[in-house]
Amino acid sequence: MTWFSKSRVRKSDPSQAPSPDAEALARIAANVACVIPESLDGRDLSVPNLVSHLVTAHRQQQQISQGLERERNVLEQEKVTLERTIQAIQANQAELRNREDKLHNEISRLNDTQEQLRQDCEQEKATLEGTIQASQKESQTQKAEGRNREEQYCNDISKLKDTQERLRQDCEETIGRIRIQHTNNETALGARYKEGERRMREEHERAARKSENVIQSLQKHAEKRENDFKLEKMQLEEAHRVKQDELKEHFKAHESQLKQAHKEQQERLQKDIQSRNKALIARENYSPITDGELKSMFSGLVREVDALARLKWTSNRSPWSDELLSQISDTTKRLQKQILKDTIWDILFEHVFCSPFRVFGKEGSVLESQWNKAFGKDPKTGNDHYIWPEPSFDAERWRYETMKQSQEALKIDTSEYDPRTKLRKGFQSSMKTICEKLGGMLEMVSKIDEKTEQTMEEIAEKAAKMCIAFGTQRCRIFVVIKDLKTTDEVKEGPDRQDKFVELLMQPELRRIGDADGQSLDKEQTVAGCEGEIKKILY
Repeated sequence: MTWFSKSRVRKSDPSQAPSPDAEALARIAANVACVIPESLDGRDLSVPNLVSHLVTAHRQQQQISQGLERERNVLEQEKVTLERTIQAIQANQAELRNREDKLHNEISRLNDTQEQLRQDCEQEKATLEGTIQASQKESQTQKAEGRNREEQYCNDISKLKDTQERLRQDCEETIGRIRIQHTNNETALGARYKEGERRMREEHERAARKSENVIQSLQKHAEKRENDFKLEKMQLEEAHRVKQDELKEHFKAHESQLKQAHKEQQERLQKDIQSRNKALIARENYSPITDGELKSMFSGLVREVDALARLKWTSNRSPWSDELLSQISDTTKRLQKQILKDTIWDILFEHVFCSPFRVFGKEGSVLESQWNKAFGKDPKTGNDHYIWPEPSFDAERWRYETMKQSQEALKIDTSEYDPRTKLRKGFQSSMKTICEKLGGMLEMVSKIDEKTEQTMEEIAEKAAKMCIAFGTQRCRIFVVIKDLKTTDEVKEGPDRQDKFVELLMQPELRRIGDADGQSLDKEQTVAGCEGEIKKILY
Protein backbone atom coordinates (compact mmCIF):
# COMPACT_ATOMS: atom_id res chain seq x y z
CA MET A 1 0.00 0.00 0.00
CA THR A 2 3.04 2.31 0.42
CA TRP A 3 3.86 2.43 -3.28
CA PHE A 4 0.32 3.52 -4.22
CA SER A 5 0.26 6.30 -1.64
CA LYS A 6 3.62 7.59 -2.76
CA SER A 7 2.66 7.64 -6.41
CA ARG A 8 -0.55 9.49 -5.69
CA VAL A 9 1.21 12.11 -3.55
CA ARG A 10 3.76 12.50 -6.19
CA LYS A 11 1.21 13.23 -8.91
CA SER A 12 -1.17 15.47 -6.94
CA ASP A 13 -0.76 19.23 -6.60
CA PRO A 14 -0.84 20.24 -2.87
CA SER A 15 -1.75 23.77 -3.69
CA GLN A 16 -5.03 22.79 -5.35
CA ALA A 17 -8.14 20.82 -4.20
CA PRO A 18 -8.58 17.27 -5.62
CA SER A 19 -10.82 16.95 -8.68
CA PRO A 20 -13.70 14.44 -8.83
CA ASP A 21 -11.89 12.28 -11.38
CA ALA A 22 -8.90 12.05 -9.14
CA GLU A 23 -11.07 11.01 -6.18
CA ALA A 24 -12.76 8.33 -8.26
CA LEU A 25 -9.44 6.93 -9.36
CA ALA A 26 -8.29 6.94 -5.80
CA ARG A 27 -11.32 4.93 -4.67
CA ILE A 28 -10.85 2.41 -7.50
CA ALA A 29 -7.20 2.07 -6.57
CA ALA A 30 -8.12 1.51 -2.93
CA ASN A 31 -10.69 -1.16 -3.86
CA VAL A 32 -8.40 -3.14 -6.12
CA ALA A 33 -5.24 -2.69 -4.16
CA CYS A 34 -5.62 -6.12 -2.74
CA VAL A 35 -5.72 -7.77 -6.19
CA ILE A 36 -2.74 -5.91 -7.77
CA PRO A 37 0.28 -8.14 -7.60
CA GLU A 38 3.40 -7.11 -5.79
CA SER A 39 5.34 -7.59 -9.01
CA LEU A 40 4.05 -4.23 -10.20
CA ASP A 41 6.05 -2.48 -7.56
CA GLY A 42 8.34 0.04 -9.11
CA ARG A 43 6.58 0.09 -12.46
CA ASP A 44 4.67 2.89 -14.13
CA LEU A 45 1.37 3.22 -12.23
CA SER A 46 -0.31 5.70 -14.47
CA VAL A 47 -4.10 5.61 -14.82
CA PRO A 48 -4.18 3.85 -18.23
CA ASN A 49 -1.75 1.17 -17.11
CA LEU A 50 -3.62 0.76 -13.88
CA VAL A 51 -6.98 0.35 -15.67
CA SER A 52 -5.44 -2.16 -18.08
CA HIS A 53 -4.09 -4.18 -15.16
CA LEU A 54 -7.45 -3.97 -13.45
CA VAL A 55 -9.34 -5.23 -16.51
CA THR A 56 -6.89 -8.08 -16.93
CA ALA A 57 -7.23 -9.00 -13.29
CA HIS A 58 -11.00 -8.79 -13.50
CA ARG A 59 -11.05 -11.13 -16.51
CA GLN A 60 -8.80 -13.60 -14.77
CA GLN A 61 -11.04 -13.46 -11.73
CA GLN A 62 -14.14 -14.10 -13.96
CA GLN A 63 -12.41 -17.06 -15.62
CA ILE A 64 -11.47 -18.47 -12.27
CA SER A 65 -15.05 -17.91 -11.03
CA GLN A 66 -16.50 -19.61 -14.10
CA GLY A 67 -14.08 -22.54 -13.70
CA LEU A 68 -15.03 -22.81 -10.04
CA GLU A 69 -18.74 -22.62 -10.99
CA ARG A 70 -18.31 -25.41 -13.54
CA GLU A 71 -16.43 -27.51 -11.01
CA ARG A 72 -19.18 -26.81 -8.48
CA ASN A 73 -21.92 -27.91 -11.01
CA VAL A 74 -19.98 -31.09 -11.84
CA LEU A 75 -19.61 -31.82 -8.15
CA GLU A 76 -23.32 -31.19 -7.61
CA GLN A 77 -24.21 -33.58 -10.43
CA GLU A 78 -21.84 -36.23 -9.07
CA LYS A 79 -23.37 -35.68 -5.63
CA VAL A 80 -26.90 -36.21 -7.02
CA THR A 81 -25.72 -39.29 -8.92
CA LEU A 82 -24.06 -40.70 -5.77
CA GLU A 83 -27.21 -40.02 -3.74
CA ARG A 84 -29.33 -41.85 -6.32
CA THR A 85 -26.83 -44.73 -6.39
CA ILE A 86 -26.87 -44.90 -2.59
CA GLN A 87 -30.68 -44.93 -2.60
CA ALA A 88 -30.72 -47.71 -5.22
CA ILE A 89 -28.19 -49.71 -3.17
CA GLN A 90 -30.30 -49.20 -0.05
CA ALA A 91 -33.42 -50.31 -1.90
CA ASN A 92 -31.59 -53.39 -3.21
CA GLN A 93 -30.34 -54.15 0.29
CA ALA A 94 -33.88 -53.85 1.64
CA GLU A 95 -35.17 -56.12 -1.10
CA LEU A 96 -32.38 -58.62 -0.44
CA ARG A 97 -33.25 -58.58 3.27
CA ASN A 98 -36.90 -59.22 2.44
CA ARG A 99 -35.94 -62.08 0.15
CA GLU A 100 -33.61 -63.50 2.81
CA ASP A 101 -36.46 -63.37 5.36
CA LYS A 102 -38.76 -65.08 2.91
CA LEU A 103 -36.17 -67.80 2.23
CA HIS A 104 -35.67 -68.38 5.98
CA ASN A 105 -39.45 -68.66 6.43
CA GLU A 106 -39.73 -71.03 3.46
CA ILE A 107 -36.86 -73.20 4.78
CA SER A 108 -38.52 -73.31 8.20
CA ARG A 109 -41.83 -74.26 6.65
CA LEU A 110 -40.16 -76.99 4.55
CA ASN A 111 -38.42 -78.39 7.65
CA ASP A 112 -41.75 -78.49 9.51
CA THR A 113 -43.38 -80.21 6.54
CA GLN A 114 -40.54 -82.75 6.30
CA GLU A 115 -40.86 -83.55 10.00
CA GLN A 116 -44.64 -83.93 9.68
CA LEU A 117 -44.19 -86.24 6.65
CA ARG A 118 -41.68 -88.39 8.55
CA GLN A 119 -44.09 -88.75 11.47
CA ASP A 120 -46.97 -89.58 9.10
CA CYS A 121 -44.84 -92.22 7.36
CA GLU A 122 -43.90 -93.88 10.64
CA GLN A 123 -47.54 -93.90 11.75
CA GLU A 124 -48.66 -95.30 8.38
CA LYS A 125 -45.96 -97.98 8.57
CA ALA A 126 -47.16 -99.07 12.00
CA THR A 127 -50.76 -99.13 10.80
CA LEU A 128 -49.85 -101.24 7.74
CA GLU A 129 -47.91 -103.74 9.84
CA GLY A 130 -50.95 -104.19 12.15
CA THR A 131 -53.24 -104.55 9.14
CA ILE A 132 -50.97 -107.20 7.55
CA GLN A 133 -50.93 -109.25 10.76
CA ALA A 134 -54.74 -109.05 11.08
CA SER A 135 -55.12 -110.06 7.40
CA GLN A 136 -52.89 -113.13 7.89
CA LYS A 137 -54.96 -114.25 10.87
CA GLU A 138 -58.21 -113.67 8.97
CA SER A 139 -56.87 -115.64 5.97
CA GLN A 140 -56.11 -118.66 8.10
CA THR A 141 -59.63 -118.52 9.56
CA GLN A 142 -61.19 -118.26 6.10
CA LYS A 143 -59.20 -121.27 4.84
CA ALA A 144 -60.59 -123.41 7.67
CA GLU A 145 -64.14 -122.24 6.99
CA GLY A 146 -63.65 -122.92 3.25
CA ARG A 147 -62.67 -126.57 3.92
CA ASN A 148 -65.81 -127.01 6.05
CA ARG A 149 -68.00 -125.42 3.36
CA GLU A 150 -66.49 -127.67 0.69
CA GLU A 151 -67.32 -130.78 2.67
CA GLN A 152 -70.86 -129.53 3.27
CA TYR A 153 -71.19 -128.68 -0.47
CA CYS A 154 -70.21 -132.24 -1.47
CA ASN A 155 -72.83 -133.65 0.88
CA ASP A 156 -75.50 -131.31 -0.56
CA ILE A 157 -74.63 -132.37 -4.15
CA SER A 158 -75.04 -136.02 -3.24
CA LYS A 159 -78.44 -135.30 -1.71
CA LEU A 160 -79.50 -133.28 -4.79
CA LYS A 161 -78.55 -136.11 -7.14
CA ASP A 162 -80.69 -138.55 -5.15
CA THR A 163 -83.62 -136.10 -5.18
CA GLN A 164 -83.20 -135.55 -8.96
CA GLU A 165 -83.31 -139.28 -9.68
CA ARG A 166 -86.42 -139.66 -7.57
CA LEU A 167 -88.14 -136.75 -9.35
CA ARG A 168 -87.24 -138.17 -12.80
CA GLN A 169 -88.89 -141.45 -11.96
CA ASP A 170 -92.00 -139.66 -10.69
CA CYS A 171 -92.18 -137.59 -13.90
CA GLU A 172 -91.97 -140.69 -16.12
CA GLU A 173 -94.79 -142.30 -14.22
CA THR A 174 -96.92 -139.14 -14.46
CA ILE A 175 -96.27 -138.77 -18.22
CA GLY A 176 -97.36 -142.37 -18.80
CA ARG A 177 -100.61 -141.79 -16.97
CA ILE A 178 -101.27 -138.55 -18.90
CA ARG A 179 -100.67 -140.24 -22.26
CA ILE A 180 -103.18 -142.98 -21.45
CA GLN A 181 -105.74 -140.39 -20.33
CA HIS A 182 -105.11 -138.27 -23.50
CA THR A 183 -105.77 -141.27 -25.75
CA ASN A 184 -109.07 -142.01 -23.99
CA ASN A 185 -110.09 -138.34 -24.26
CA GLU A 186 -109.31 -138.21 -28.02
CA THR A 187 -111.53 -141.21 -28.66
CA ALA A 188 -114.45 -139.70 -26.70
CA LEU A 189 -114.07 -136.26 -28.33
CA GLY A 190 -113.98 -137.78 -31.85
CA ALA A 191 -117.30 -139.48 -31.30
CA ARG A 192 -118.87 -136.31 -29.86
CA TYR A 193 -117.47 -134.18 -32.76
CA LYS A 194 -118.97 -136.45 -35.40
CA GLU A 195 -122.36 -136.36 -33.70
CA GLY A 196 -122.30 -132.56 -33.43
CA GLU A 197 -121.23 -132.20 -37.08
CA ARG A 198 -124.20 -134.34 -38.20
CA ARG A 199 -126.60 -132.18 -36.19
CA MET A 200 -125.13 -128.91 -37.55
CA ARG A 201 -125.47 -130.16 -41.13
CA GLU A 202 -129.15 -130.98 -40.61
CA GLU A 203 -129.83 -127.57 -39.02
CA HIS A 204 -127.98 -125.79 -41.86
CA GLU A 205 -130.06 -127.54 -44.50
CA ARG A 206 -133.29 -126.52 -42.75
CA ALA A 207 -132.13 -122.87 -42.42
CA ALA A 208 -131.09 -122.81 -46.12
CA ARG A 209 -134.51 -123.98 -47.31
CA LYS A 210 -136.17 -121.37 -45.09
CA SER A 211 -133.86 -118.59 -46.41
CA GLU A 212 -134.62 -119.47 -50.04
CA ASN A 213 -138.35 -119.11 -49.38
CA VAL A 214 -137.81 -115.70 -47.70
CA ILE A 215 -135.57 -114.50 -50.60
CA GLN A 216 -138.14 -115.46 -53.20
CA SER A 217 -140.88 -113.55 -51.39
CA LEU A 218 -138.59 -110.49 -51.00
CA GLN A 219 -137.69 -110.55 -54.70
CA LYS A 220 -141.33 -110.51 -55.66
CA HIS A 221 -142.00 -107.59 -53.28
CA ALA A 222 -138.93 -105.69 -54.63
CA GLU A 223 -140.07 -106.13 -58.24
CA LYS A 224 -143.44 -104.74 -57.35
CA ARG A 225 -141.94 -101.76 -55.52
CA GLU A 226 -139.56 -101.07 -58.43
CA ASN A 227 -142.43 -100.98 -60.92
CA ASP A 228 -144.33 -98.58 -58.63
CA PHE A 229 -141.20 -96.41 -58.29
CA LYS A 230 -140.61 -96.24 -62.05
CA LEU A 231 -144.19 -95.18 -62.65
CA GLU A 232 -143.97 -92.52 -59.93
CA LYS A 233 -140.60 -91.32 -61.30
CA MET A 234 -142.03 -90.89 -64.79
CA GLN A 235 -144.92 -88.89 -63.39
CA LEU A 236 -142.55 -86.64 -61.34
CA GLU A 237 -140.20 -86.13 -64.30
CA GLU A 238 -143.07 -85.05 -66.50
CA ALA A 239 -144.31 -82.62 -63.86
CA HIS A 240 -140.75 -81.29 -63.35
CA ARG A 241 -140.25 -80.81 -67.08
CA VAL A 242 -143.49 -78.86 -67.35
CA LYS A 243 -142.55 -76.71 -64.33
CA GLN A 244 -139.02 -76.17 -65.68
CA ASP A 245 -140.34 -75.01 -69.04
CA GLU A 246 -142.64 -72.58 -67.31
CA LEU A 247 -139.77 -71.22 -65.15
CA LYS A 248 -137.48 -70.90 -68.18
CA GLU A 249 -140.04 -68.89 -70.09
CA HIS A 250 -140.64 -66.70 -67.03
CA PHE A 251 -136.86 -66.25 -66.47
CA LYS A 252 -136.22 -65.37 -70.10
CA ALA A 253 -138.93 -62.78 -70.04
CA HIS A 254 -137.64 -61.34 -66.74
CA GLU A 255 -134.01 -61.44 -67.98
CA SER A 256 -134.98 -59.64 -71.15
CA GLN A 257 -136.71 -56.96 -69.11
CA LEU A 258 -133.71 -56.59 -66.77
CA LYS A 259 -131.24 -56.41 -69.67
CA GLN A 260 -133.32 -53.79 -71.37
CA ALA A 261 -133.61 -51.78 -68.16
CA HIS A 262 -129.87 -52.16 -67.47
CA LYS A 263 -129.00 -51.13 -71.00
CA GLU A 264 -131.19 -48.07 -70.76
CA GLN A 265 -129.69 -47.22 -67.36
CA GLN A 266 -126.16 -47.67 -68.71
CA GLU A 267 -126.92 -45.43 -71.64
CA ARG A 268 -128.33 -42.79 -69.33
CA LEU A 269 -125.30 -43.04 -67.03
CA GLN A 270 -122.90 -42.96 -69.96
CA LYS A 271 -124.58 -39.88 -71.37
CA ASP A 272 -124.53 -38.29 -67.92
CA ILE A 273 -120.81 -39.11 -67.50
CA GLN A 274 -120.00 -37.80 -70.95
CA SER A 275 -121.91 -34.60 -70.35
CA ARG A 276 -120.20 -34.11 -66.97
CA ASN A 277 -116.77 -34.88 -68.45
CA LYS A 278 -117.42 -32.45 -71.30
CA ALA A 279 -118.46 -29.85 -68.77
CA LEU A 280 -115.25 -30.42 -66.80
CA ILE A 281 -113.18 -30.34 -69.96
CA ALA A 282 -114.90 -27.19 -71.16
CA ARG A 283 -113.82 -25.39 -67.96
CA GLU A 284 -110.15 -26.33 -68.52
CA ASN A 285 -107.77 -24.69 -70.94
CA TYR A 286 -106.66 -27.82 -72.76
CA SER A 287 -105.44 -28.47 -76.31
CA PRO A 288 -104.71 -32.11 -77.21
CA ILE A 289 -101.69 -33.20 -79.22
CA THR A 290 -102.68 -34.21 -82.74
CA ASP A 291 -101.55 -37.41 -84.43
CA GLY A 292 -99.32 -35.35 -86.71
CA GLU A 293 -97.57 -33.79 -83.75
CA LEU A 294 -97.16 -37.19 -82.10
CA LYS A 295 -95.68 -38.60 -85.28
CA SER A 296 -93.30 -35.66 -85.63
CA MET A 297 -92.08 -35.94 -82.02
CA PHE A 298 -91.70 -39.71 -82.19
CA SER A 299 -90.02 -39.70 -85.61
CA GLY A 300 -87.50 -37.09 -84.44
CA LEU A 301 -86.46 -39.30 -81.52
CA VAL A 302 -86.25 -42.34 -83.83
CA ARG A 303 -83.91 -40.46 -86.17
CA GLU A 304 -81.60 -39.36 -83.37
CA VAL A 305 -81.41 -42.91 -81.99
CA ASP A 306 -80.66 -44.18 -85.49
CA ALA A 307 -77.86 -41.60 -85.85
CA LEU A 308 -76.32 -42.54 -82.50
CA ALA A 309 -76.49 -46.24 -83.41
CA ARG A 310 -74.29 -45.57 -86.45
CA LEU A 311 -71.32 -45.11 -84.09
CA LYS A 312 -68.30 -46.97 -85.44
CA TRP A 313 -67.05 -49.88 -83.33
CA THR A 314 -63.35 -49.30 -82.61
CA SER A 315 -63.17 -51.97 -79.90
CA ASN A 316 -65.39 -54.71 -78.56
CA ARG A 317 -65.76 -55.40 -74.85
CA SER A 318 -69.48 -56.15 -75.14
CA PRO A 319 -71.17 -59.55 -74.73
CA TRP A 320 -71.46 -59.58 -78.55
CA SER A 321 -68.01 -60.95 -79.37
CA ASP A 322 -66.56 -60.67 -82.87
CA GLU A 323 -66.93 -64.42 -83.33
CA LEU A 324 -70.60 -64.29 -82.36
CA LEU A 325 -71.22 -61.35 -84.71
CA SER A 326 -69.68 -63.25 -87.63
CA GLN A 327 -71.84 -66.28 -86.78
CA ILE A 328 -75.06 -64.26 -86.75
CA SER A 329 -74.58 -62.15 -89.90
CA ASP A 330 -72.26 -61.68 -92.83
CA THR A 331 -72.69 -57.89 -92.64
CA THR A 332 -71.32 -57.19 -89.18
CA LYS A 333 -71.55 -53.39 -89.49
CA ARG A 334 -75.30 -53.54 -90.05
CA LEU A 335 -75.64 -56.02 -87.19
CA GLN A 336 -73.63 -53.71 -84.90
CA LYS A 337 -75.98 -50.83 -85.69
CA GLN A 338 -79.01 -53.05 -85.00
CA ILE A 339 -77.53 -54.13 -81.66
CA LEU A 340 -76.91 -50.52 -80.59
CA LYS A 341 -80.46 -49.50 -81.57
CA ASP A 342 -81.92 -52.38 -79.56
CA THR A 343 -79.80 -51.49 -76.51
CA ILE A 344 -80.53 -47.74 -76.70
CA TRP A 345 -84.30 -48.29 -76.95
CA ASP A 346 -84.15 -50.78 -74.09
CA ILE A 347 -82.41 -48.20 -71.84
CA LEU A 348 -84.87 -45.46 -72.82
CA PHE A 349 -87.85 -47.74 -72.18
CA GLU A 350 -86.58 -48.86 -68.77
CA HIS A 351 -85.78 -45.34 -67.50
CA VAL A 352 -88.38 -43.25 -69.39
CA PHE A 353 -91.24 -44.90 -71.28
CA CYS A 354 -92.16 -47.85 -69.03
CA SER A 355 -94.39 -45.53 -66.94
CA PRO A 356 -95.60 -41.90 -67.10
CA PHE A 357 -93.63 -40.95 -63.95
CA ARG A 358 -90.38 -42.91 -64.36
CA VAL A 359 -88.50 -39.81 -65.61
CA PHE A 360 -88.74 -38.28 -62.10
CA GLY A 361 -86.47 -40.90 -60.49
CA LYS A 362 -87.26 -41.81 -56.89
CA GLU A 363 -90.14 -39.32 -56.68
CA GLY A 364 -91.52 -40.90 -59.87
CA SER A 365 -91.51 -44.30 -58.14
CA VAL A 366 -93.53 -42.76 -55.29
CA LEU A 367 -96.09 -41.42 -57.79
CA GLU A 368 -96.26 -44.83 -59.49
CA SER A 369 -97.06 -46.49 -56.16
CA GLN A 370 -99.72 -43.88 -55.38
CA TRP A 371 -101.33 -44.43 -58.82
CA ASN A 372 -101.44 -48.18 -58.28
CA LYS A 373 -102.71 -47.79 -54.72
CA ALA A 374 -105.56 -45.55 -55.84
CA PHE A 375 -106.62 -47.47 -58.99
CA GLY A 376 -105.07 -50.96 -58.76
CA LYS A 377 -103.02 -52.88 -61.31
CA ASP A 378 -104.07 -54.28 -64.68
CA PRO A 379 -101.74 -57.11 -65.84
CA LYS A 380 -102.94 -56.63 -69.41
CA THR A 381 -101.40 -53.12 -69.51
CA GLY A 382 -98.16 -53.96 -67.68
CA ASN A 383 -94.58 -54.45 -68.84
CA ASP A 384 -91.38 -55.85 -67.35
CA HIS A 385 -90.80 -52.71 -65.26
CA TYR A 386 -94.25 -51.41 -64.24
CA ILE A 387 -97.91 -52.49 -64.24
CA TRP A 388 -100.29 -49.68 -65.19
CA PRO A 389 -103.81 -49.33 -63.69
CA GLU A 390 -106.80 -50.29 -65.80
CA PRO A 391 -107.82 -47.40 -68.10
CA SER A 392 -110.65 -45.35 -66.59
CA PHE A 393 -111.71 -41.71 -66.57
CA ASP A 394 -110.67 -41.23 -62.92
CA ALA A 395 -107.34 -43.06 -63.31
CA GLU A 396 -106.38 -41.06 -66.40
CA ARG A 397 -107.51 -37.80 -64.85
CA TRP A 398 -105.32 -38.47 -61.77
CA ARG A 399 -102.44 -39.24 -64.11
CA TYR A 400 -102.61 -36.16 -66.35
CA GLU A 401 -103.36 -33.74 -63.50
CA THR A 402 -100.39 -35.07 -61.52
CA MET A 403 -98.21 -34.89 -64.61
CA LYS A 404 -99.22 -31.25 -65.24
CA GLN A 405 -98.15 -30.32 -61.72
CA SER A 406 -94.86 -32.19 -62.19
CA GLN A 407 -94.32 -30.45 -65.54
CA GLU A 408 -94.83 -27.04 -63.91
CA ALA A 409 -92.31 -27.97 -61.16
CA LEU A 410 -89.62 -28.30 -63.85
CA LYS A 411 -90.32 -24.85 -65.28
CA ILE A 412 -90.15 -22.74 -62.10
CA ASP A 413 -87.45 -22.23 -59.48
CA THR A 414 -88.49 -23.41 -56.03
CA SER A 415 -86.87 -23.25 -52.62
CA GLU A 416 -85.04 -26.14 -51.08
CA TYR A 417 -87.97 -26.83 -48.75
CA ASP A 418 -90.59 -26.90 -51.53
CA PRO A 419 -91.78 -30.50 -52.25
CA ARG A 420 -91.60 -29.72 -55.97
CA THR A 421 -87.83 -29.38 -55.64
CA LYS A 422 -87.63 -33.16 -55.13
CA LEU A 423 -89.33 -33.67 -58.51
CA ARG A 424 -86.79 -31.44 -60.25
CA LYS A 425 -83.88 -33.17 -58.53
CA GLY A 426 -85.35 -36.57 -59.38
CA PHE A 427 -85.67 -35.53 -63.03
CA GLN A 428 -82.06 -34.34 -63.12
CA SER A 429 -80.88 -37.54 -61.47
CA SER A 430 -82.85 -39.59 -64.01
CA MET A 431 -81.26 -37.70 -66.90
CA LYS A 432 -77.82 -38.34 -65.43
CA THR A 433 -78.58 -42.04 -65.01
CA ILE A 434 -79.75 -42.36 -68.64
CA CYS A 435 -76.57 -40.67 -69.94
CA GLU A 436 -74.41 -42.89 -67.72
CA LYS A 437 -76.18 -46.03 -68.96
CA LEU A 438 -75.86 -44.99 -72.59
CA GLY A 439 -72.24 -43.93 -72.08
CA GLY A 440 -71.30 -47.18 -70.34
CA MET A 441 -72.87 -49.18 -73.15
CA LEU A 442 -71.17 -47.21 -75.93
CA GLU A 443 -67.76 -47.21 -74.20
CA MET A 444 -67.68 -51.00 -74.63
CA VAL A 445 -67.47 -50.62 -78.40
CA SER A 446 -66.02 -47.17 -79.10
CA LYS A 447 -64.36 -44.09 -77.67
CA ILE A 448 -66.87 -41.39 -76.76
CA ASP A 449 -66.10 -37.84 -77.81
CA GLU A 450 -67.76 -34.57 -76.82
CA LYS A 451 -70.16 -34.68 -79.77
CA THR A 452 -71.36 -38.17 -78.83
CA GLU A 453 -71.91 -37.07 -75.22
CA GLN A 454 -73.96 -34.12 -76.42
CA THR A 455 -76.04 -36.43 -78.64
CA MET A 456 -76.75 -38.74 -75.68
CA GLU A 457 -77.87 -35.81 -73.54
CA GLU A 458 -80.15 -34.55 -76.33
CA ILE A 459 -81.72 -38.01 -76.76
CA ALA A 460 -82.30 -38.37 -73.01
CA GLU A 461 -83.84 -34.88 -72.74
CA LYS A 462 -86.03 -35.33 -75.83
CA ALA A 463 -87.30 -38.72 -74.65
CA ALA A 464 -88.07 -37.33 -71.18
CA LYS A 465 -89.95 -34.28 -72.52
CA MET A 466 -91.89 -36.49 -74.93
CA CYS A 467 -92.90 -38.80 -72.06
CA ILE A 468 -94.04 -35.80 -69.97
CA ALA A 469 -96.04 -34.46 -72.94
CA PHE A 470 -97.70 -37.88 -73.35
CA GLY A 471 -98.54 -37.91 -69.63
CA THR A 472 -100.41 -34.59 -69.78
CA GLN A 473 -102.86 -35.90 -72.40
CA ARG A 474 -106.35 -37.07 -71.45
CA CYS A 475 -106.02 -40.20 -73.53
CA ARG A 476 -103.40 -42.78 -72.54
CA ILE A 477 -100.37 -42.64 -74.86
CA PHE A 478 -97.69 -45.24 -74.24
CA VAL A 479 -94.72 -46.95 -75.89
CA VAL A 480 -94.67 -50.70 -76.65
CA ILE A 481 -91.53 -52.79 -77.30
CA LYS A 482 -93.05 -56.31 -77.42
CA ASP A 483 -95.51 -58.17 -79.66
CA LEU A 484 -94.65 -55.94 -82.63
CA LYS A 485 -94.43 -56.60 -86.33
CA THR A 486 -91.49 -58.95 -86.91
CA THR A 487 -89.27 -58.95 -89.98
CA ASP A 488 -87.14 -62.04 -90.63
CA GLU A 489 -83.56 -61.83 -91.78
CA VAL A 490 -81.98 -65.19 -92.68
CA LYS A 491 -78.28 -65.95 -92.94
CA GLU A 492 -77.72 -68.47 -95.68
CA GLY A 493 -74.80 -70.86 -95.77
CA PRO A 494 -73.54 -74.25 -94.56
CA ASP A 495 -72.76 -72.91 -91.05
CA ARG A 496 -76.39 -72.19 -90.18
CA GLN A 497 -77.34 -73.54 -86.71
CA ASP A 498 -81.14 -72.98 -86.68
CA LYS A 499 -80.79 -70.30 -84.00
CA PHE A 500 -82.24 -66.80 -83.95
CA VAL A 501 -81.95 -63.49 -82.16
CA GLU A 502 -84.59 -60.72 -81.96
CA LEU A 503 -83.53 -57.05 -81.95
CA LEU A 504 -85.81 -54.03 -81.46
CA MET A 505 -85.43 -51.64 -84.38
CA GLN A 506 -88.17 -49.20 -83.37
CA PRO A 507 -90.82 -49.24 -80.61
CA GLU A 508 -94.47 -48.58 -81.29
CA LEU A 509 -96.58 -45.67 -80.07
CA ARG A 510 -100.13 -46.56 -79.04
CA ARG A 511 -103.14 -44.72 -77.67
CA ILE A 512 -106.13 -45.74 -75.52
CA GLY A 513 -109.18 -43.46 -75.70
CA ASP A 514 -109.80 -40.25 -77.63
CA ALA A 515 -108.60 -36.69 -77.15
CA ASP A 516 -111.34 -35.96 -74.57
CA GLY A 517 -110.49 -38.97 -72.40
CA GLN A 518 -113.50 -40.97 -73.64
CA SER A 519 -113.71 -44.39 -75.32
CA LEU A 520 -111.10 -45.83 -73.00
CA ASP A 521 -112.01 -49.33 -74.15
CA LYS A 522 -110.45 -48.74 -77.57
CA GLU A 523 -106.73 -49.15 -78.25
CA GLN A 524 -105.04 -48.21 -81.51
CA THR A 525 -101.59 -47.52 -82.95
CA VAL A 526 -100.73 -43.89 -83.73
CA ALA A 527 -100.45 -43.55 -87.50
CA GLY A 528 -96.84 -43.44 -88.70
CA CYS A 529 -95.48 -44.70 -85.32
CA GLU A 530 -95.51 -48.44 -85.98
CA GLY A 531 -92.82 -50.57 -84.34
CA GLU A 532 -90.57 -53.24 -85.76
CA ILE A 533 -88.57 -56.19 -84.44
CA LYS A 534 -85.82 -57.75 -86.52
CA LYS A 535 -85.60 -61.54 -86.17
CA ILE A 536 -82.22 -62.75 -87.42
CA LEU A 537 -82.00 -66.50 -88.10
CA TYR A 538 -78.52 -67.99 -88.30
